[in-house]
Amino acid sequence: MKKSIYLILIVIVALGGMYFYKFPITKHEVLNQVKTYLNKREDAFLLNSEVSIYNFKIGAYLVNVTYKDEPNILYTYAFDKGQHKVYLYKMIKYKNGTSAETQIGKHDSMYFKDQQDN
Repeated sequence: MKKSIYLILIVIVALGGMYFYKFPITKHEVLNQVKTYLNKREDAFLLNSEVSIYNFKIGAYLVNVTYKDEPNILYTYAFDKGQHKVYLYKMIKYKNGTSAETQIGKHDSMYFKDQQDN
């Protein structure tokens, strides 16, 4: 009898933990969501590479994307599981071995994202 009560209690605690933790999103799920988002756009044929990385600062997977016509700008996209939405996280422009965040690129821009949200 005591064993079954302990077993039921453990199952309840485990299920409660899973409910509050909400199962983290996987690397492949983020990559697939971002690829689907990017392939729907008219500039999809210009995609050069997509690489998934884990960002420890925000605790999520991000996808770095470069385009053939803009190889010096790295676009970083994220996927918000709660809103089921892909968004531009940041853009980095490389020039002469240095890098700096930028706001505007040919394919997407932080400025355009801010205007869409309003």
